[in-house]
Amino acid sequence: AITAAGSGTPNSVAIPADTPLGSWSHFLVYARSALGEQTTPTDLTFYDARAQVRDIAFFDDDLDLDQIGGSITWTEGGDV
Repeated sequence: AITAAGSGTPNSVAIPADTPLGSWSHFLVYARSALGEQTTPTDLTFYDARAQVRDIAFFDDDLDLDQIGGSITWTEGGDV
């Protein structure tokens, strides 16, 4: 478990690199104020996955200097 009580920036927690995933799949956030702690957390499901793409291309349709606009295309490469 990673807790932010009394540390870090308000409304923010840094998860250190190489933190073992284990069987965890959710972040739970409990709000706390001078009136007490929230009894039901807000949750976020996360997925630790990597994927690759290939044949990436960008077609710039914007002719103005220092501006871009257009389409990025790629081919899915599957899970790594």
